[in-house]
This record gives sequence, C-alpha cells and structure tokens, in this order.
Amino acid sequence: GILPANISPDQLASSLDPTSLLSELVSPTNSWHAIAIASLATGALLLSLFTSFLNSPDDYSSAPYEPGTDSYDPIQAEEFYKSRPLMVAKRILRLASLTAVFNTGLLFDWLVLGKLLGDEEYTALRKNEPRRAKEALVLCEKLGPTFIKLGQALSIRTDILPEPYALELRQLQDAVPPFPSTEAYDVLRTELGVSDLSSIFSSLSPRPVASASIGQVYRGTLRSNGKDVAVKVQRPGILGEIALDLHVLRLLT
Repeated sequence: GILPANISPDQLASSLDPTSLLSELVSPTNSWHAIAIASLATGALLLSLFTSFLNSPDDYSSAPYEPGTDSYDPIQAEEFYKSRPLMVAKRILRLASLTAVFNTGLLFDWLVLGKLLGDEEYTALRKNEPRRAKEALVLCEKLGPTFIKLGQALSIRTDILPEPYALELRQLQDAVPPFPSTEAYDVLRTELGVSDLSSIFSSLSPRPVASASIGQVYRGTLRSNGKDVAVKVQRPGILGEIALDLHVLRLLT
C-alpha cells in the first residue's frame, strides 16, 4: 500500500523488516497468495528447464551404423539408442512440440468441423487444404533432413496425398534451406586436413550455389591448377540425425 507522508524512520524500518513481511505473507489470511506465487514460480521454472532441454545443442557425431546404401540396421539402432534414452526422449518431445499446432488444426478441421457437425463432404477440411499445405512445407523444413526427404518423396504421390499438399511440397525439390557456411568450411578443413582453405582453393564461394536435404554445393577454384570445381559438403552429423529419426519413427509406428 501507500505509506503515510509523516511516517517516522523507525516505523519505515519496521514496515520493511523481512521477518514482518514473511509473517504477513504466510499468515492464514494470505496463505493462498503464497501458494499461488509458489505454484507460478514452480511452473515457470519447469517450463524454463523444459525449453532449455529441447533447445540444447544436439550431438549427432556418432551413429549406430556406418554410412552406405545397405548399412541400415534397426537392431543395431535399437541397441545403440537403448543407452541414450534422453536423446530419444528429446527428439520425440521436439517433434511433438513442433507438430502440435499443425496436428491440432488438422484434427479440428476433420473432427469438429467435419465429423461432429455431420459434414460428410468435409468441406472445411478441403477448403483449408491450401493453407495447411503451406504449413506442412514450413514444418518439413523445421523438422530437418529426414522429413525434407519424406516431403520430397510425397510431393510426387498425388495418389495418396491431396494435390495442394503435393504442389507445396514440390518446392522441397529445388529450395532446401542451407546450413551455415561456417559449419561447411569447418567440415572441409577437417576432411581436407588443412587449417586454411586458401591453401587448397584460390577462390571459394561464400554461399552455397545449391543446397539439398543432406548437403550443399559451393563453387571453387583449385589453387594447384586453376580448375573450377564443384565442392560438395555433407551436412554435419547427417547420418546420426537421420538414424535417430528413423529409430523414433519405428517407435511411434
């Protein structure tokens, strides 16, 4: 409250005494205030910890199997991720959080506006397909390389996917967001065994000239003979990331 203008220093000190303030807060008449504050503080702390956990850096440096066209082994993956339960839980929670809004909207169009209201033609579902398709495109890009590949595959399957979705997802065939060039240059330094890329290339494009779900391409000129080359760089940790997604999809299906 507002203190009187003529309050004495002793009265002011008494009113600000921590013991008196604590006693006032936990008094029977104000106990519900303390409970509410404690509940809000606990909820905020848990939300902060959960958000920090989901947004913490991922380590895809290792994978359950070697790269190759025939090296996929779900049994090895199960053994590998059995000792990494937090990694699996984190990916499942992140997928759930990223897809929650899209799934809720789709369910609302189908269940509430369609089934519960007796619309056998599902008019709202069909009407909202162009907007939901744009959301699906953005969602694939956010979910990462595995789902970009899945979106690319589905974009040509109009027999199982509504046409508005297929048309939107076809953009993934040509325009996949690149990963930072600083990371690509680090990969090149490691693969080529050099600390300075200028010892290999007299020029190297600062940005990729093309990008795909598993890598991107730079234009470079070799210092040794002046030949122009296309420099392909694989996304860091791509095998570990895709292996985890495949394992999670097997668990969920």
